[in-house]
Amino acid sequence: MRSGNGEASRVCVISTLLAVASVGLGLAQGQQSSAAPKNSSAGIGSVVGYVVYDETKLPVRFAEIHLVPKPADAELVLLKDPPIMSEAPSTQSEPRLSLAIGSTGMDGSFRLDGAPAGDYFVVAIKPGYVTPGALTAWDASEDQLKSLIPSLPAVHVAAGQVASVNLTLHRGAVISGRMQFADGSPAIGAGVEWEPVENIRFRAGLRNKVLSPLAEALQSFVPVQDSSRKAVSDDEGRYRIYGLPPGKYVVSTIIGLNHGSGQIIMDNGGGAPSSGREHLYPELILVYEPGVFRRKDAKVFEIRGDEQVMDADFKIDPDGLHT
Repeated sequence: MRSGNGEASRVCVISTLLAVASVGLGLAQGQQSSAAPKNSSAGIGSVVGYVVYDETKLPVRFAEIHLVPKPADAELVLLKDPPIMSEAPSTQSEPRLSLAIGSTGMDGSFRLDGAPAGDYFVVAIKPGYVTPGALTAWDASEDQLKSLIPSLPAVHVAAGQVASVNLTLHRGAVISGRMQFADGSPAIGAGVEWEPVENIRFRAGLRNKVLSPLAEALQSFVPVQDSSRKAVSDDEGRYRIYGLPPGKYVVSTIIGLNHGSGQIIMDNGGGAPSSGREHLYPELILVYEPGVFRRKDAKVFEIRGDEQVMDADFKIDPDGLHT
């Protein structure tokens, strides 16, 4: 019995020592945890908001939301002689947000988490509706771009905070019509595009334009899949371009004239030899509404609001190219 009591005492002492060691280890871990640096998420915030239609005040469902960093005041100066890019490695310690993309839900609300603290433009994009500042950086001068800044929705994101912004979408204008050949047959499946009358891409010396930080930011205002500048004619030759912001525009299409003699392909990959002059690609001809081949003769559509132009018809006559 005495031997059993001694063994029990030794087990009790060992258990007590293990318990004390465990408590000490826990305290040490707690002190080490409290001394560890704060989580890096402390330098980021969130942006929440709602998007509604201007004419109905109903929620805009499944709109594309872009959060675009706002250039600093010092970056708004357009350099006449931009510096030559150096091959030296960048000294920037932390990457800068380029673009955050989200979408609205059934109630028109959205939430973007993980945005670094700073100032941002907030853009809501929906086909058929005008996105402020969505004119591309190639179609406007730097002064025109700067004049847009006060009208663009913006938000300030603070570290660890939630910023709120509400957006309203306005319906754009519509240009539609019918495309026919000179004999009255419809031009089916033809692509139709619009462009500003004062398109600076056609000005001499600006084909290799260097974009300023503001221009680069505004380029992020277009949707990820941008189809707003194009339409395709249906089986009756009818087309419809929508979502146009105020401005002056010309509308054009391209027809392809294939001068080749055709091609025959056999199931073994062979084919009959062709004769005559061969063209690898069809001859592409630009046609402006109402059916002219020179841009200076094109009809100019002046858009002031959300009007609908329904009679922008094309009459395509290739004989007009003959001298």
